[in-house]
Amino acid sequence: MTNNLGTILAGIREKEKISQKSIADGIISSNFMCKLEKGEKELDYVVMETLFERLGKCADKIEKGITNDDYQLIRLRDEIADCISKNDSQSAKMKLEEYTAWTDMKNNVHKQYYRKIEALIEYLDNRDARTCKTQLLEALQITHAKWDQNGSMYLCNQEIRIVLLITYMKIMLGELQEAEEKLNAYCIFLLHHYTDKEELVKIYPHAMWLLAKVYFRQDKVEEALITIQKAKECLYQNGSLMPMYALLELEGKCLELSSKQYLLQENMQCREAFDFLYNIVEEQMPIEEVGQLLLCSQQREYIIP
Repeated sequence: MTNNLGTILAGIREKEKISQKSIADGIISSNFMCKLEKGEKELDYVVMETLFERLGKCADKIEKGITNDDYQLIRLRDEIADCISKNDSQSAKMKLEEYTAWTDMKNNVHKQYYRKIEALIEYLDNRDARTCKTQLLEALQITHAKWDQNGSMYLCNQEIRIVLLITYMKIMLGELQEAEEKLNAYCIFLLHHYTDKEELVKIYPHAMWLLAKVYFRQDKVEEALITIQKAKECLYQNGSLMPMYALLELEGKCLELSSKQYLLQENMQCREAFDFLYNIVEEQMPIEEVGQLLLCSQQREYIIP
């Protein structure tokens, strides 16, 4: 049934009047793309999903049959993100090695993912933002050899997350003005290109959270609060939770410095509700900021033949 996704992809791409090259570039060859769209070739689900994401569309809503290998890749990606969010680099490293056992690592999507996680694991261990930024840029260039930071290229979710992680490292290095300019451009790009709300909510609130952090560090408290509110509204509208707690934490810091301290009690109650839920399910709250940029709510439904 994965080959049926190819014909669906073709229909969406043609409707959007986007070239095959724009979607396939850096991921698969043009020849493979032609056969994929005709239903003559198949890809593992993770790679197939990136092609939909480059169209700004969500593949979660499509009923699909996936192999056990596909399922294991998806499971491991979720578990690795969870490990990094909990600052558990050792477990993340073990799961990343397990990830390579479920794929031949020939496709650039998997190579890029491996390089990204490898860079983040090293960052957790030594907190060298400059080195991590360089390594993340190298990962991005696996699928975009001529990376254009003006956002004129079509980017999948994985690529956008790398862009945001690079920007996070800029923030850690104090490059706030450049980070602000880039994040404003990225947020505009996401709103324009990610027309599918289910896909937008996976990444737009994260970009807005980073932008709010930049504003806060520059003492632009009111701008930060406005940005946080927009991110929260996106989450509310789509019934998503990630990265709500990070937004609430930052909002609390902003409110303490603003003229809206009367909203602090409501903010505190929301954070307490999150703490309560995590305690109920006996889960650790995400504590690592780079991990917040990996976590998102999914609406996936799978059929495993």
